[in-house]
Amino acid sequence: MLPGVSRRGVFRLVLGNPRLRRVVFAFAAFNLADWARWLSVLIYAFTRGGAAEAGAVSLLQLLPAALIAPLAASLGDRLRRDRVLLFSYVAQASFMAATAAAILSGSPAAVVYALAVVGACAITITRPAHGALLPWVARTPAELVAGNAASGMMEGLGILSGQAIAGIILQLAIPGISLLVAGFAASLAAAAVLRLGVAVPARAAAADTSAGPGSLAGLRTELLGGLVALARLPGPRTIVLLLGLAAVVWGALDVLVPVLAINLAHIGPSGVGFLNAVMGFGGLVGSAVALSFGGRIRLALPFLAGLLIWGMPLAGIGLLPMPLVAGALLVCAGAGRTVMDVLGRTLLQRAAPDAVLTRVLGVVEGLYMAAFGLGAIIVPGLIAAAGPEGAFVIVGLLLPAAAVVAWNSLRAIDRDAHVPVRELTLLRGIPMFAPLAPAVLERLANNLEPVRAAAGEVVIRQGDAGDRVYLIVGGEVEFLVDGGHRRREGPGGLFGEIALLRRVPRTATVIARTDLELLALHRDVFLAAVAGDAASRLAADRIVAERLGALPGPPAAESPG
Repeated sequence: MLPGVSRRGVFRLVLGNPRLRRVVFAFAAFNLADWARWLSVLIYAFTRGGAAEAGAVSLLQLLPAALIAPLAASLGDRLRRDRVLLFSYVAQASFMAATAAAILSGSPAAVVYALAVVGACAITITRPAHGALLPWVARTPAELVAGNAASGMMEGLGILSGQAIAGIILQLAIPGISLLVAGFAASLAAAAVLRLGVAVPARAAAADTSAGPGSLAGLRTELLGGLVALARLPGPRTIVLLLGLAAVVWGALDVLVPVLAINLAHIGPSGVGFLNAVMGFGGLVGSAVALSFGGRIRLALPFLAGLLIWGMPLAGIGLLPMPLVAGALLVCAGAGRTVMDVLGRTLLQRAAPDAVLTRVLGVVEGLYMAAFGLGAIIVPGLIAAAGPEGAFVIVGLLLPAAAVVAWNSLRAIDRDAHVPVRELTLLRGIPMFAPLAPAVLERLANNLEPVRAAAGEVVIRQGDAGDRVYLIVGGEVEFLVDGGHRRREGPGGLFGEIALLRRVPRTATVIARTDLELLALHRDVFLAAVAGDAASRLAADRIVAERLGALPGPPAAESPG
């Protein structure tokens, strides 16, 4: 556990953080809108052409969305994530309203379906942007896990409430009315993140500089950045592949649950809704369980446990397909799925480079949609080969088998997990770093390089170009301007920053008065962090003004360091 964090208090952190609360509320409204939209369009298609047309429309929405998700997600790394999230909610509200208008006005079905497909593509931006924004609104690692768990809970509630509300409306009116309600919910999501006040830089880390943004190579880097990053990062790549396989299982269940209700448990078509409901209840339980891991540094093994609890009960259903037993096992499976999903996304947020995080999550979104469809497609073949019971066993064992294969990679993620507590404490004690989000502070802390200097050694020399800033961990330094003494600085001090902020040469020589222990931060990482936060920039400008005012000569000169 991280110091000062109790498991019982993790959920309260979501409500205690106004920005996090707004982002999670918006995600809840989005999920309600999305599932209400999905059901409304399917019912419209079903009333026109039966199950065949409804299935075709489902595929028509899923496939383009799956292809475009990694590409659309590049917006979240190219533009400010808070604005991308706002844009996605506004776009969804607009297309839901347009689809409703097309239905209510009696427009051709092709127009309705075209609007539905474009609206589904707009939705693919939301989850990656939401997931990449959470580390910037969460103030602690515990809040990050709590935000992910609350998001999972809101997703589960959205599945239940969105379809329930749409179902009630569809009993009383045509699908166009329920789509208007969905559009209203999406507009509430947009209102919640309007003027969020999160200063997330367009590109949070200096990367992809080898190709200019206007070149073909630069465009390819922007669009494929998530895949390129995953190719180089074995830990995140393993997590993404496991999340994709879990989506295959989820898609297979979409077909297997009706088979269970009608052919195995013999509880009829109404039993399909019951079994889906108990699995949704399990998801809510899983969200509460995931919250208990809010203060943990190492999450890979709990993530693995979630995979096992998601898969093994499904295999058990194939062995014991009795109604009560199946219902209990589906509760367990639903809980495991949510734990796996929450902790897997949290691991990605921690492990993937922030400069490509939205694109990595976009890969997850696209893979999820494609894998969901794949899972539904393979079920008839499994049933033909092994029977309904055998299909449950095979699908249920997919994740445990994958977990065994991925065991070493997951253990490596836990082994390498590290929170630099001492470095974070030092950074928080410096006014220009104190306002930064935990994700940024942790990146800075992990990029600090230890430097030692003996007493009397020159650390930086007046007139040299500046490429790093220095934090004093131990010892004392003296600042000389034109050979004259200016001041001294001890542990907790920072020097060298103004040369980077004002892009001027060093105007002071810094000498170690005693043996020094320093931590150095490279120019690019420092500037990307400070430039991306309004409060941090303000604090930095204040420090610059104070130190420049203490120097003789023209104001463009740099203060000591």
